[in-house]
Amino acid sequence: MEIGLNLDWLEPLDDPEVAAHIRDLGVTWAKLGANVTSPMDRPRLRKFLEGAAGIGLRCVIDLRTSAEELRDWAHELRAEYLGKVPNEELSGHVFSEQYKHLAEGVGEIVADNADLCQDWEWWGEADCPHISGGAFRCFEYGLSLQAVYDAAKAANPDCRVWTGGFGVNANLRFLEDMVKAYCETCRIRCDPRMEECPKCGGPLMPGSGKHFDVCNLHHYAHQRQLDSVLNFYEKQLTRARTWLDGKECSGQPFASTEWGLPTAPTRHIPPWLNSYVFGEVHAVRESEAAEWYDAMFALFERHGFEVVCVHTLRDLAANPTNFWGGYCGLMTEYPLDSEPSEGLRKKLHWETVQKWAHKGREKPAFE
Repeated sequence: MEIGLNLDWLEPLDDPEVAAHIRDLGVTWAKLGANVTSPMDRPRLRKFLEGAAGIGLRCVIDLRTSAEELRDWAHELRAEYLGKVPNEELSGHVFSEQYKHLAEGVGEIVADNADLCQDWEWWGEADCPHISGGAFRCFEYGLSLQAVYDAAKAANPDCRVWTGGFGVNANLRFLEDMVKAYCETCRIRCDPRMEECPKCGGPLMPGSGKHFDVCNLHHYAHQRQLDSVLNFYEKQLTRARTWLDGKECSGQPFASTEWGLPTAPTRHIPPWLNSYVFGEVHAVRESEAAEWYDAMFALFERHGFEVVCVHTLRDLAANPTNFWGGYCGLMTEYPLDSEPSEGLRKKLHWETVQKWAHKGREKPAFE
């Protein structure tokens, strides 16, 4: 299993300090998000990929459009066709035309960067209403994934398409519903190889089929009892492997383009963190984080994760809403409890992540 970093535009790889930290950490992957419909993102994405290649990083790029754009046209289409066509026709035909438009943009980006990037994620965290604007049901996301897969493979047959990371707290219902066939009349999920509902005999909406190459999860853990988290994640990942094998995806790797833990020194740790969606999230004490990272990485390695990209290199410099993701960095400006503040420093679990990164360089899980 290899280790990577989830980065953003604020951490340019041509910054010598950023590059030095990445080299010291020893990660081999970088993940970045880019907007399919933004002309500005295309040249700077190319620059990022060139910079990553220059320091030996393999990249996976999360392609999407803005949540506002998707939400607006999705709601407009639903309002326009509500009561005029069956739900399955709305999802299967009307929405598909919009997905083809987005997929065309994906194909262009994949073709333009075929020399620098082979791995493309489609819409990270589509299950989260804060990210997608609530526009995606699992079936609609599956349809969009099919369109993106076909466009990406046409542009570069050697590329890999990753599912958008989902599954916070190992809630993998979105993945299960996405890959299974569905009867809208009976509202039941069926074996993906079936064509008719076993209950009413009606046609089934197909699952997403073999339209992704990597099952990508953003399986952050918001609970704070390590043994309970490990036991639950073990069960959930085992179940997910069963669903994927049922879709003729046997051997398809798990991966994560975002995973991490909010951590802070004891005397600086907030009583609660804001998630916008999941209620309160409690941070892990920095002094306990190494144990968490060791145990979780070992679990992911056992389940065949190809790469886990840690979120992120640095804590947010300004985090007035106490957003939990802002405390997931491997570096911070918060001082240790017994020491005065000396600016940006590496957190106590830096060496644990570094150990796993170097282990991944020596023996990658997948050739």
